[in-house]
Amino acid sequence: MEWISTLKDPQWSPRLSGLKLVPRPDTVAKLDFLVMLTTEINSTMCLLENDVERGISDVKVELLDEQYELVASTTSSWDGFYIVPQVVTGNYWLRLSPRQLRRLGLAETSIKKLKLSGDGSFISGIDFVMRPNGQ
Repeated sequence: MEWISTLKDPQWSPRLSGLKLVPRPDTVAKLDFLVMLTTEINSTMCLLENDVERGISDVKVELLDEQYELVASTTSSWDGFYIVPQVVTGNYWLRLSPRQLRRLGLAETSIKKLKLSGDGSFISGIDFVMRPNGQ
């Protein structure tokens, strides 16, 4: 959907996905569609090991809806920073991938409940601190 980049505000997202327009030759085609204001969730994740905290990369963050269905996911960058872009208004759960935590031998961290309003403000400060199992 390359046309999304033509929207005036980068926080706008189409209400419906998969719209198709087949224009006729020698005519101007016009397509009206509803857009929603989205938000962005960003923060950091750290590994606390031997009382030393450091950013951890390539950890999968999952955004779940109220029915615990996966809505979006992302991974942390080299310094532990992550961004979940274009999240629409609603109630969500934010967690680290349980499968990945088990594979890495890290203790489960708490799941975070989020209520996102439609004002477009960014959500920050949803930090995760992980510990190796047994610490």
